[in-house]
Amino acid sequence: MRWLVLLVGVIGCYDSGLVPCGSVTCPTTRVCSPTGDRCVFPDQVDACLGAVEGASCSASTVTDGLCYVGVCIASGCGNQVVEPGERCDDGNRFSLDGCSSDCRSDERCGNGILDLTLAEGCDCGDGTVPAPTACNTKNSDAGGASCRTTCQAATCGDGVVDPGEWCDDGNHVPGDGCRADCAGRFTAMASGTSLPLNAVWASDRNNAFAVGENRILHFDGTSWSSMSLANSDRPSYTAVCGTNPTNVFASTYYAVDRYDGTAWTNLPLPANLQPAAIACTATALYVAGSIEGQGAIARWDGTWSNVPAPAQLVQLLWIATTGEMYASTFPPQIFRYTTGSWVPMTVPFQLQSPYAMWGLGPSDVYYSSPTLHFGTSWNQPPGGDEGIVFAFGGVAGDVLAAGVGPPDNSGQVSQFNGSSWSLLPVPSGPRLNGVWGYGPGRAFIVGGNGTILY
Repeated sequence: MRWLVLLVGVIGCYDSGLVPCGSVTCPTTRVCSPTGDRCVFPDQVDACLGAVEGASCSASTVTDGLCYVGVCIASGCGNQVVEPGERCDDGNRFSLDGCSSDCRSDERCGNGILDLTLAEGCDCGDGTVPAPTACNTKNSDAGGASCRTTCQAATCGDGVVDPGEWCDDGNHVPGDGCRADCAGRFTAMASGTSLPLNAVWASDRNNAFAVGENRILHFDGTSWSSMSLANSDRPSYTAVCGTNPTNVFASTYYAVDRYDGTAWTNLPLPANLQPAAIACTATALYVAGSIEGQGAIARWDGTWSNVPAPAQLVQLLWIATTGEMYASTFPPQIFRYTTGSWVPMTVPFQLQSPYAMWGLGPSDVYYSSPTLHFGTSWNQPPGGDEGIVFAFGGVAGDVLAAGVGPPDNSGQVSQFNGSSWSLLPVPSGPRLNGVWGYGPGRAFIVGGNGTILY
């Protein structure tokens, strides 16, 4: 008798009015949709009998609907039906889930729709969708495109050189070969002086020395500051070089001072030596000029020693790491020291005032004026006749010439690519007198009015 009661109880818990519908079960007031995937009211199905897909309809629970796979459903975003004007419909009105809250975007960069919730700055499409009228092309990382493939507007600092930009290295950091505004390579630095600066030398990016009228400046990687001089009456330093940051030399036309890492002191010269130029190797200082009207060169590595010199007054001197030396004398003539003697070089150009001599190697030497280059012979590369060069410097692949140019003799910088010179944009200003490169795209340039560019 107890078994019979239990069976009756089980049967009483089962509602035979429920309607199976795919993975769900519909209550008795509803029916399974024609596609067998949802429960709907009967009149939702009746309203769409014989109707075409998308036809307008209404039912007891739907006032403004459309027929979708045989069922009258409410129209609008969030009904899981992609209707005209919608790009997607995931059944809700939330963004950041692959379909925007208004169903107009699939929240994909490249769909031609500006999604502010995704922090997009623009979206000109990927070429497969219509682009907004404000776009000049599809999203692209090519120069001139208004919108990048990241859906961010083209701008200085995105690593793409666009029209109106001279460079773009992907940042807004000055002094790395591209200005923060992408308008040129060189940025003006605060020097703390308006007096002329004539030369610059650096051991590295964080240790540079600039010399000029009655002053020596030091750069510590952050800012330039004035240094105490060996003698306060120094009228104008004309050159600076060093073997290392604690063995630096600055010269005038009658004296040479030395910095030992702590202070500047006067370096006594050999008797009667009148300095006109200095040059430094990795181990020694060379002072060139004249003694009693005859050309003279002296070497200092802790003590002085004489070096063979051309007979004429030596005005410029450059020394290769191999030991070969190049000198310019007065009257203007270029000499080369090799195999133990100075030999006059054949120069098929009229030499003018000797302003600068510098090189990267014994077969890569530069001279001004005029602007000449020596490889296997002296030549005048195209573009070298633009203005006057007062200094050369740089590294392989990035040789720079600083000076003045037409039409108003303002500061000018040119770059040599191995075959020709081309002008680089620089802030407008006075003549530029010195340059020192410490890496590709990295250099200090100094000039009048305390100008320092980097």
